[in-house]
Amino acid sequence: MAELGGFTCVRDPDVRSFAAAALDWLVRDPVRNTVPAALVDGLLRDGLDPGDAVWLRVMRGGTVAGTALWTPPRAMFVSAPDPAAARFLGAYVASAPAELAGLDAVNGADGELEAFADGYGAAEVTGWRNRLHVLDTLRPPVGVPGSLAEATPADLGLVLDWVRAFGVETGTSSEQSEASAAARLAAGGLCWFWRAGGEPVSFLWRTRPVGGVVRLSAVYTPPSRRGHGYAAACVAGASARALDAGAQRCVLYTDLANPVSNRLYARLGYVPVLDGGVRKLGVPRVAA
Repeated sequence: MAELGGFTCVRDPDVRSFAAAALDWLVRDPVRNTVPAALVDGLLRDGLDPGDAVWLRVMRGGTVAGTALWTPPRAMFVSAPDPAAARFLGAYVASAPAELAGLDAVNGADGELEAFADGYGAAEVTGWRNRLHVLDTLRPPVGVPGSLAEATPADLGLVLDWVRAFGVETGTSSEQSEASAAARLAAGGLCWFWRAGGEPVSFLWRTRPVGGVVRLSAVYTPPSRRGHGYAAACVAGASARALDAGAQRCVLYTDLANPVSNRLYARLGYVPVLDGGVRKLGVPRVAA
């Protein structure tokens, strides 16, 4: 089913083709689309292109109405604020099992996933729920020992260990390719430690600005180093650096099940703008 109700679905062969057709649409709302826009921008800049990725565009006439990006084994990220487009996308995915073999979950904003699930026929809410925040007025913590320091290519092993540990703790994907992490470190300005006593004690990385928006993620402090404010200091320091370097806005996601992190970012000046999460896909309606 490639056409229904005035919508069509186009699968682009690679990230370059997808970006040429859809990146401008994504950056019209760079906060809401921070995940797909940053992914596409990063792959283009670093010269990387996952060969097993799926790049979908929902079109109405000659205009993009939604997108879906799938880089296995992660969930497919859906961006379709028009409910009719999201519903059509769900029906399209349900009708293309061979093309999307192995897809078992979708990620995105609540309203979009509800419409997607209506078109697909079976998509259950899971325990993973997140909230997107935008920095309003930065309020750095006071009295945290240490300082912000940029991670370098020599830190690749530690960065991979901590990002994977973050994935395991949060229940998100812990898979992180060495090539992707190395590209971030080589780019400069994207990976940051908070260092205290001469040692790294907390970490995060961020995206390059896309549509003026930088997203901070993978905020991780080893268990033995927690309780000293290092993560808060790292987030505040990296946010300030990003803004000083020309970013217009900083954003980040929190786990709604983690009240500690939600309170932490609120104290730093981040305010919530959008709730979302991951939904597991069941047997689609067309195949039931």
